[in-house]
Amino acid sequence: MHPDRAAKHLAQCYALFQREIAERRFFREVDEKTIVIEQLMQGVVEGAAQVIRGRHVECAANLDNELKEESPTSVLVRQGRSLA
Repeated sequence: MHPDRAAKHLAQCYALFQREIAERRFFREVDEKTIVIEQLMQGVVEGAAQVIRGRHVECAANLDNELKEESPTSVLVRQGRSLA
């Protein structure tokens, strides 16, 4: 898989997970298990991102942009909600 595609897939998977967490936080349905899973997922994404950045410097900016565009806050703002 091309590094740009890998970066995009990584960001999309992370975004789906972050949307779920953001919705749970919005509706106050976050438990300890959810927090642990969130931390593990973030570690996986950060580790994979470092590998992509280390091997394919030109993909680093694309990955960073993908992750920023799909942050939980930006997703909720697009949906007309907020984390507050």
